[in-house]
Amino acid sequence: YRGDSMNADTKLEKLLSIVLKDAVAEKDKILDSLKQRKEQEYGARELEILQTAYQKIQKNKAQIEKDCNERVSKTVIEGKQKLFLVREEIVSDVFAAVRNKLESYTKTEEYRKYLHTQLDNALELLGEGRIEVKVTPNDYDLTVRLCSGRPEITVEKLPESAIGGLTAQNLDKHIMIEETFSSKLEEQKDYFLQESGLLIAE
Repeated sequence: YRGDSMNADTKLEKLLSIVLKDAVAEKDKILDSLKQRKEQEYGARELEILQTAYQKIQKNKAQIEKDCNERVSKTVIEGKQKLFLVREEIVSDVFAAVRNKLESYTKTEEYRKYLHTQLDNALELLGEGRIEVKVTPNDYDLTVRLCSGRPEITVEKLPESAIGGLTAQNLDKHIMIEETFSSKLEEQKDYFLQESGLLIAE
């Protein structure tokens, strides 16, 4: 019986050894599996965090660019507005001085001769027909005298803001001539802005 007992113990030890070895192997397998799962979960979580961070960075970058563009645009607009105001002040002062000189000129004998010449030229260009001439209130009486004996011509007054010169229209042929100082002065504004370097790019 003793020999049988020893054989049984040996067999039992071998069995336990095999079982333990299998258990250890199974444990290692389970641990490896858990480790891989943890790594996958960690990797996925890390990727998610990185994607979220990237999206936030891109969003912030876009917002920063937008804010910068808005600030630049605002600065440019404000700068142009200031330039426009300064330009208008310069143009206003220059043309006010010119207007004053023209108004002084309209009080001279030389101007009255000029007006007479302009009236004759306009009437010749307009030809036959009903003619309407418009002049400043200051030139009205002179123009009426110059047109006396010409029943086809009527003389009217331009607005008080007009400086000098005249407009003449053939009512039958629908032809009009404008030779007022006000219109000539307005036409010179673009030329003045160009030549003076005061044009502002849009």
